[in-house]
Amino acid sequence: MNSVRTLALLLLASLLVGCVSSRIVTPEAPVLAQGDEPAAVVYLIRPRASRSHGVADDPVRILIDKQYLLDLAEAEYVRLRLQPGEHEIEVRNLSYMTADPDPVEVWRARNFHFAAGQTYYLRVRLDDQEFRGVYFVPERITAAQARWLVREQGLRPAGEAARAQPIR
Repeated sequence: MNSVRTLALLLLASLLVGCVSSRIVTPEAPVLAQGDEPAAVVYLIRPRASRSHGVADDPVRILIDKQYLLDLAEAEYVRLRLQPGEHEIEVRNLSYMTADPDPVEVWRARNFHFAAGQTYYLRVRLDDQEFRGVYFVPERITAAQARWLVREQGLRPAGEAARAQPIR
């Protein structure tokens, strides 16, 4: 009986670990603060979609200052230490447009100013424009809004930094 329970727990754990698909692609990017450098802490949060959007449910690509930095999966968030200053956050994803049978890459970008020693929360908000495609838009939210999203939607921290300092 114990071996069946242990096997079931191992299977459940492997399924849960397999669900995490966010990943930092460029950990040595110049935009990231290294070591003890002054930094702004930025949480990028991708809420759950209210309904399926096909390829738009796949992980989105996050570019900072035109450099591909990470993939962010639905219902996950990451924690980054960024160099202080002005940064362009761009979110790219695949989407279907009108009657075209093949998905195309679409994106939205916004500029943000980040100060050293401060913590920021950016939601990657789904913007469904029906026949013009599904986009993801980065937008600043409050710490209270971030905590609510994590609690209400059961969002998971992705990556060592977010697991070490989760949104609570």
